[in-house]
Amino acid sequence: MNDRTIIKVINGINIYENSDGSISYTTCANVDGDGSPYCYAPLSSGLSALDFLANAGNSKDGWWGIVTIEGTPYINPSTGYYVSTTSLQLEGKITDQNRYINSEIVPYIVVPSSIVRSVKGVVLGCKVLLTNTENSVTIPVVCADIGPNIGELSMAAASQLGLPNSPKNGGTEKHIITYQIFPGIAADGFSLQPS
Repeated sequence: MNDRTIIKVINGINIYENSDGSISYTTCANVDGDGSPYCYAPLSSGLSALDFLANAGNSKDGWWGIVTIEGTPYINPSTGYYVSTTSLQLEGKITDQNRYINSEIVPYIVVPSSIVRSVKGVVLGCKVLLTNTENSVTIPVVCADIGPNIGELSMAAASQLGLPNSPKNGGTEKHIITYQIFPGIAADGFSLQPS
């Protein structure tokens, strides 16, 4: 990735277009639990959730990380947890947890919405390579979610990169993870979906 051009800067992080057409940046890694059936639970339930409910939204500002029916968060009757969503979706009812990409099982990234808006071909289902520059581990992942922040990956991706995988306190604040996105190229086992 030596022959590259800066095309954007997000929160001080350079976004590069590489000579092979891929987009890359190196930053930290926050862990996203979205898509896991145990990601979010009602505060009054007493259930132990993987992530803080505030990361799914709230009744005042709106919910973005869980399924709602007419504005009310939907609880999976078989688990007691909220149905946690990802932007990339499979077949099935919106209330079916299996419709969403499970963070505990599937290695994925959350791509910043500003990159999706500005780089043609960066869509859900894109092929991505993640590299932990500290231990030289590289893994293939899929772009499965879109969010406002840069530097976010699934629990499965964190584990495979040798990072703590808790959405509450895992990942790394060090700028050691390189995200390389391949616009217009589908990740293995996925198809490209418009965002």
